[in-house]
Amino acid sequence: MANAFLFFFLLIFCSNIILENIIACNQSERSSLLSFALTLSSPQLNWTSFDCCNWEGITCNQNGWITHLQLPSKALKLEEGIFLSSSLGNLIHLTHLNLSHNSLSGSLSTGFFLSLNHLEILDLSYNLLSGELPSSFFQHAWNLTSFNVRNNNFSGSIPSSTCVHDYSPSIRLLDFSFNKFSGSIPHGLAECSKLQVFRAGYNNLSGLLPVEMYNATTLEEISLPANSLSGVLSEKMLQLVNLTILDLSYNQLSGMLPHHIGIFSKLKLLVLDFNSLEGTLPPSLTNCMNLVELRLANNFFEGEISRINFSNFIQLSKLDLRKNNFTGPFPISLYLCKSLKAIRLSYNYLEGEIQPEILSLKSLSFLSLGEELPADLGIVQDFDGFQNLRLLDLSYCELTGQIPFWLSKLKKLQMLNLYSNRLSGSIPTWSGTLPMLFYIGLDSNLISGEFPKELCGLPALVSKQTPAQVDDIDLELAIYGYKGATLVQYKLSYFPPAIYIDDNTISGNIPTEIGQLQLLHKLSLSNNNFSGNIPENMSNLKNLEILDLSMNHLSGKIPPSLASLNFLSSFNVSYNNLEGQIPASTQLQSFNASAFEGNPKLCGAPLSNECLPNPKKGNEEDNNNNNNHGYLDIMGQQIPWLSVVLGFTVGFLGRAQLSAVVFSHSSPQLNWTSTNCCYWEGITCNQGGWITPLQLPSKGLKLKEGIFSSSSLGNLTHLTHLNLSHNSLYSTLDQSTGFFLSLNHLTILDLSYNLLFGELPSSLPFQNIQTFDLSSNHLHGAIPSSFFQQAWNLTSFNISNNTFSGSIPSSICLHSSPLIRLLDFSFNEFSGNISQGLGECSKLQAFRAGHNNLNCFYHNLLNGPISERIANLTNLSILDLNTNGLIGVLPQSIGKLSKLKLSLLQFNNLEGSLPPSLMNCTSLAELNMGFNNLEGNISQLNFSRLIKLSKLDLGKNNLTGMFPISLYSCKYLKAIRLSVNDLEGEIQPDIQSLKSLSFLSLGYNRMTNIAKAMKILMHCKNLVVLSFTSSFVGEEFPDDLGKVDFDGFQNLRMLSLGKCELTGQLPVWLSKLKKLKILALGSNRITGTIPSWLGTLPRLFLISLENNQLSGEFPKELCKLPMLVSESSTAQDDDIYLELPLYGFQGPTLVQYKFSFFPPAINIGNNTISGNIPTEIGQLQLLHTLSLSKNNFSGNIPQQLSDLKNLEKLDLSMNHLSGQVPLSLTSLNFLSSFNVSYNNLEGEIPTSTQLQSFNASAFEGNPKLCGPPLSNECLPNPDKGTKKGKNNNQYLLDINGQQIPWLSVVLGFIVGFFGVCSSIYMHIWKMYTVGFM
Repeated sequence: MANAFLFFFLLIFCSNIILENIIACNQSERSSLLSFALTLSSPQLNWTSFDCCNWEGITCNQNGWITHLQLPSKALKLEEGIFLSSSLGNLIHLTHLNLSHNSLSGSLSTGFFLSLNHLEILDLSYNLLSGELPSSFFQHAWNLTSFNVRNNNFSGSIPSSTCVHDYSPSIRLLDFSFNKFSGSIPHGLAECSKLQVFRAGYNNLSGLLPVEMYNATTLEEISLPANSLSGVLSEKMLQLVNLTILDLSYNQLSGMLPHHIGIFSKLKLLVLDFNSLEGTLPPSLTNCMNLVELRLANNFFEGEISRINFSNFIQLSKLDLRKNNFTGPFPISLYLCKSLKAIRLSYNYLEGEIQPEILSLKSLSFLSLGEELPADLGIVQDFDGFQNLRLLDLSYCELTGQIPFWLSKLKKLQMLNLYSNRLSGSIPTWSGTLPMLFYIGLDSNLISGEFPKELCGLPALVSKQTPAQVDDIDLELAIYGYKGATLVQYKLSYFPPAIYIDDNTISGNIPTEIGQLQLLHKLSLSNNNFSGNIPENMSNLKNLEILDLSMNHLSGKIPPSLASLNFLSSFNVSYNNLEGQIPASTQLQSFNASAFEGNPKLCGAPLSNECLPNPKKGNEEDNNNNNNHGYLDIMGQQIPWLSVVLGFTVGFLGRAQLSAVVFSHSSPQLNWTSTNCCYWEGITCNQGGWITPLQLPSKGLKLKEGIFSSSSLGNLTHLTHLNLSHNSLYSTLDQSTGFFLSLNHLTILDLSYNLLFGELPSSLPFQNIQTFDLSSNHLHGAIPSSFFQQAWNLTSFNISNNTFSGSIPSSICLHSSPLIRLLDFSFNEFSGNISQGLGECSKLQAFRAGHNNLNCFYHNLLNGPISERIANLTNLSILDLNTNGLIGVLPQSIGKLSKLKLSLLQFNNLEGSLPPSLMNCTSLAELNMGFNNLEGNISQLNFSRLIKLSKLDLGKNNLTGMFPISLYSCKYLKAIRLSVNDLEGEIQPDIQSLKSLSFLSLGYNRMTNIAKAMKILMHCKNLVVLSFTSSFVGEEFPDDLGKVDFDGFQNLRMLSLGKCELTGQLPVWLSKLKKLKILALGSNRITGTIPSWLGTLPRLFLISLENNQLSGEFPKELCKLPMLVSESSTAQDDDIYLELPLYGFQGPTLVQYKFSFFPPAINIGNNTISGNIPTEIGQLQLLHTLSLSKNNFSGNIPQQLSDLKNLEKLDLSMNHLSGQVPLSLTSLNFLSSFNVSYNNLEGEIPTSTQLQSFNASAFEGNPKLCGPPLSNECLPNPDKGTKKGKNNNQYLLDINGQQIPWLSVVLGFIVGFFGVCSSIYMHIWKMYTVGFM
């Protein structure tokens, strides 16, 4: 019994000891954690065990007190929507709090640090926190070293007491970036005696840089880009001797750089671009010998740049001095900066030559800075230069000579742009052998010969081409270009496959082999001498968007098969010799009549001349029996004898006058040798034998004496048509030449696209003139107010693309020009207001005055309201005033414009409601008023009257009401965008009557009943784009859209249901969408696993499932996605024509997108997917972006990821991956973004590779990871000394038995990697298209 009692006693005693060891965490803190967990709405934390020290994200000290609470990327949301400090306030020993990358909302209380006064690191970045930080917020934050609230919605001022009164004496990092903070930068930063990093970029901060900040001498980084900071850079800044990063770009700074800026000896990044800085670069700048990036672009710096000794910058990698006022030659000292990868000195005033020493810049991949194009660059057989060149742009250089043979050696060349030079000779046949070439710009040269058939076999443009047309390599510096008036950035993939050879003298037939170029998007052969028929094979170019065959000598009929080119948005066959009827009942008839004009024998809509019926056979027999006395039968035609005699006489005399027209010896010889000049090329006579039309367009003509000879052409007194357009006529049009004075019968004068100069005479010298075209010359001066006084018969007046100035005459329509239909003053330098008298032009159909300095019309400086007097323009069919500053309401009288077809008023500041009278514009085909401030109940408008309406864009306004049911009566509707308004209601079955509907965007409204909407819209057979972003909020993803034989959405390419907070699982009916390219379902609450059938969709190349609640493993079947595996022979994106553009943001800039702009991507970040990353993922060799971050992946990083050779972005952060970073990942040469932070990785980061070029933040959160760029060094290998004693080859790599120096391997890799980036600089596209730089 005694033994039993003793055993029982010992059992109790030991149990207490065991329990004391098991219960490591404090129970009050455990309760606080559970209280905090109760405030979370999703997902559930696995906090169930007895000991909270073993809970996920919790770390305790030896006494059981909680010191670390780290729950990043757990999709945490707060139940009440506010951030409660009371539940966490009891964790009084907490030193690390990391709740970053979640969805926490609410504000931070004043007493946040009251009980958490041991806190050292606080990271609340990438959440939804808002409100203001009180001025006393940092009170009691005595131990705080790092404070990060980056990427939230905080507003108000940055607390002024951050560093004062010893609140935060230990603070080293402050990050307020990407919020909505306003006001000025606090003055007390100098009190933070240990502050090293201060970031507050991308806010609304303003005012001056506080001088007190420069007393914080421990500062190593100041990053304040994209604010509105002003003032100068004070000399007191030089106290910051430890500064390594200074980024003040995109602000409003002025003044000069500090004279002694060279004191910043540790400075690595100096980024001051897009300010208003001026003056010369101080010589002391060269003392900043650790500079890696020097970016001062888009300022007003000046001085001779060659005086700067750049050779001191031995680590300089990127130099961007674009768009300043620098002068002098290219600085030869730059050739000594051996680490340079990118140089941009464009838009300055530099001169001189490139020297051979530039070859010493082995890593140079980006160089952006009339001679003859060099034909000899060494021995052709051994030429091996430019082997990584992707883009060669020598446009606008007036280069002479022929296209050199050495270009045939550029096997990686993708874009060849030699636009607007004086190149001669023919297009070489070897141009069709360049394997990656997809863009050819040879327009506006002097090229002759025929179109080479070999060019029709261009590998990157034929249908069997398997590689991506553009590898879209990472560029060291961005390519800037203009979209409208907005400066944006571009990549190679933004340019469509194209061949531009227009405005040359190429002749012969268009080869039938051209139909092989099935990936071609744009083909322009205009302004040449092509003859023969339009080949039927052109109908094989199914991706063609632009086809321009105008200004040639093509004959025959327009092939009806061209109607199968479904993506054509621009088509032009004007000014040829085409005949017959324009193919009826096809989209060809939807183009403007100007696309067909200049073909006298062409008939049918949209031309005004109707086609005559075929004559009956009986009538032909009657004609054969007619008495032909007095007639001569010539080739079946009855010609009066008298006309023949008179014709011979007059023709003989006219021949003498024409022979006196003297052209330059360099001009092509005209075949004017026969006796009768009426049969000469370009000559037509009337029945009396008088010469009436003289038409010699696109003949390469030049004037020998440099002036028009009035004595020669002036004697052609019966001349009615004179067309010498598209030549090189160089002459003045001053009235003193006497030109035109005797041409009283002239009705059509076309001298466009020549080199004419001078001013216009005081008045039009022709009383009978109908068409007057002097566009695209070098004419200047003002238009005299009396110029139109005798223009009684004028119908078309075009002087666009010259340099006319002054105001547009106010007398255009007053007392003259009653028949005027077209006025084109665009692309000049006109200023002032538009004439008050335009309303008197009662038949005016087209008035163009864009791209001037006028106070109106599109891409000008239009402001103010649209006047009610616009109703006087009763024949107006096109009204394009987009992208201006229009304000006010639309006039009620707009309904009187009954012939209006296109109303383009987008991107203005119009307000008020749409007037009901707008529905009287029953000819409207396109109504675009997006991006304004319109309001009112849209459902009250009766759209059913707009029976021809094809496109409706009212996106981003303030419209209210229901989706207008009257739109269901617009049977021709192809595109509807009503997104970003305040509409509500449901989609009705009547929408199925819109048989042509291909584009529907209703996102960011309050639409409801997604199940009903999908069941209805699935029967819209032509639907290509369906976007309901941020609609149907909180509803369940419909999983039943019919039976097993589901056949809906069969043409759908893009489905966007992101940000809808949809619940449920991914429905199986998505597996039936065989043409789907883009699936965007991010930011919902979708659960379940990623279905395996997702990998079977044959055209899917972009999957966006981030920010959901998906679980399970990454399906191996997804690794066989046809559009992403290397065996796919289909182009990644057919870039189908969109009826309306897709808008998106590039930084703060709104730009337009096409399908081809989206990279192949898989984004499943921020879910709860677990298991290993499948090794099969290496099959997705066409993938550009892969994001698996913020999940529960475990195991090693698979070596097979190194097979994804096109990968640009790889994010594996915030998982549980272990093992080492595979050395093979260094072969991913195109990686521009890489992140493996916050995993369990270990070992050394692969050394001497580009992985070490990424920021340390890409590797942080892996305690066992070591080596650069991390600060913790790797411990030496204990066996290393032994090995060294055996073989002293630690600097050698054994490859196939050969000892190769590691340094050679590294340098070879760097050169190979950065060599893939080419010298980039795009030419300005034609004025009627988007302009690029």
